[in-house]
Amino acid sequence: MSTADPTPVRGVPSPGTAVDEGEPSPATAGAGGTDPERSGATESARTRSGAWRRAEEALAQGWQRSTPKARWVTEKAAPLSRRAAQVNLVQVAAGVAVTALAALLIAVAAQVEWEVGVLSAPLWLFVGAALLAGAVLGPWRGLLAAVLYLVMGLVGAAWAGDGTAAHTDGPWAGVLLTLPLAVLITGWISARHARLRSPVTSGWYFFGWFFFAALAGLVLIYAGGLWTLFDRTAVGGWAVFATMSARFPFDVAQCILVAVIAVGVHRFVPGLLRR
Repeated sequence: MSTADPTPVRGVPSPGTAVDEGEPSPATAGAGGTDPERSGATESARTRSGAWRRAEEALAQGWQRSTPKARWVTEKAAPLSRRAAQVNLVQVAAGVAVTALAALLIAVAAQVEWEVGVLSAPLWLFVGAALLAGAVLGPWRGLLAAVLYLVMGLVGAAWAGDGTAAHTDGPWAGVLLTLPLAVLITGWISARHARLRSPVTSGWYFFGWFFFAALAGLVLIYAGGLWTLFDRTAVGGWAVFATMSARFPFDVAQCILVAVIAVGVHRFVPGLLRR
């Protein structure tokens, strides 16, 4: 090609060709041009990042404001959580089971009674069973067993249509009303002295205290029964003496049996009366 050849070289404008500086070339438009779609996406990303930043700041400020309250709640709830961690669920389940079993035992024993012929005052076996629950299970579980027995009995009487008035308004209703308190006292005395075991302590020591605990509960039941008897019936002193004379040996025998069974149970299961 000679120097005088007017044919322009590809990609190089000829000297006489005007170049439009306002219209970008394809390469320039792809590299640094202002694409509307790309600019909109960039603006949306900036908006989202700003929203996240403001949310993080608000969360941090809220946490800083709530930190003292959270610390106070943690300090108050920490002892409860430590106590909950120390609870043995197996022991709790065993305690519930033996309490329900004791209530069932009292209910079964309530089906056994003997008439003495004086004032129609029967000899009740459930009194000894309730005192045994207190001597074996301690004050609180024994109390729960007695209350559960009374609730089951009253609900059963209402369900059968007999009504609860025959049990709560009768002359011997004081026996039922004072039964939970009597079991509580028997259980407290038993738990107090059952922990005083030592190598030199004889078995008669525990038998004596279990017998005394059952006898204390029996005296309270007698007081409640006589209170409702004198309050709701017109009886003489001689009739009451005859009734109590017929009842007392039987009830003392129940207390002796309660002490013997309690000593045997605590010998084989020594942890029943522990906290």
